[in-house]
Amino acid sequence: MWLWIALLIIFIIASILQPNNNSGPPAASDLPLSLYRLGEWVLGFVMLLSLYTSEDEDRAIDLIVRLIGTVCWAYIGLVWMMLPIAPSLVYASPDALAEGGHARLGGIFIHPVHLSVLAGVGFFYALFFFQGRKRILCCAISLLTLIMAYSRSEQIVFLIALFAYLMIFSRKFVLRMFGLSAICTLAAAGVVFQGKVLDYLERGQGMRNVTTLSERTDVWNASFDAFWLRPYIGYGFIAGVKHAIKDHWNATNWVPPQAHNDFVQALVSGGILAGLLLLAIYARVLWVAFRNSRRSIKHTFLLMAVLQISTMAMIMPVVTVQFSRLGVIFIMSFVGLLADAKAPARLRQTTKARVSAIPTLQWRSEV
Repeated sequence: MWLWIALLIIFIIASILQPNNNSGPPAASDLPLSLYRLGEWVLGFVMLLSLYTSEDEDRAIDLIVRLIGTVCWAYIGLVWMMLPIAPSLVYASPDALAEGGHARLGGIFIHPVHLSVLAGVGFFYALFFFQGRKRILCCAISLLTLIMAYSRSEQIVFLIALFAYLMIFSRKFVLRMFGLSAICTLAAAGVVFQGKVLDYLERGQGMRNVTTLSERTDVWNASFDAFWLRPYIGYGFIAGVKHAIKDHWNATNWVPPQAHNDFVQALVSGGILAGLLLLAIYARVLWVAFRNSRRSIKHTFLLMAVLQISTMAMIMPVVTVQFSRLGVIFIMSFVGLLADAKAPARLRQTTKARVSAIPTLQWRSEV
């Protein structure tokens, strides 16, 4: 926990020392808003740890997995329930349509990128822990959600995670062969239909949208211009970053509210030390996730969740912005993996030997 506490202290200090921007001194609401957003993270951690420690030690990781699955499928279910009732709410993106783009599932109800990540994590939850027709139906729904959300980055990340599971973590030779054949088939299809693939990736907004990662590279350039002016303390949590990017942004049609990268956002928010602390947080949880991934299907699922969110952190902030759905899943995975890894050896052996039972679900380690 010292990594999180140190990061919190740095963000608080940086927010208090937020500098003036080109338009004038910080607004009176900037510091209270930054502290309020940091307080959301603190409250989220306190509630999660309170719930986690109240559970029996040998069933605590079951609780984490169940909570992650509930969050993912609650949002997926809400989107599909609202689709026939209010389609303009969950299947429209006014900004994208105004720029000649396409409507995307999620709309203004939930950001399509966030929905696609939830769908990717929800797919593995259904694959590992559901059975029979329910597994097939939920896997199909999550894949359809991922496609209709039209998040190109998460689709690529999901395919990488899926192939990694099939080729490395799957215990069935048939699944490994299926994964290998799927990789070869997709590669061949990409070569044959490369024109169609490029059209899909452009999303109706031209090739520059692809080469700049939806203008993210421009945002990163502006963010680094701001960072080099204050590399040691940064500009403060959320509000300071927004003002700093605005001072170095040239376009007039849109001003990015954040750096669209968790690590760049950390650098601009709290300087070099904040960036290193965030890197250590991600490296720590990924190391534990990979090391323990073969202990049980629950650990494999947490690896798939952490792998997808950590990769998506390269193009969107997860930890360095306000408390969000993806932030919830990340800290639940962090707490579940590291707390379980530090459990006594006797407890880990007992947990591994026991067939965990979650209400209405039965673990299937042979998947």
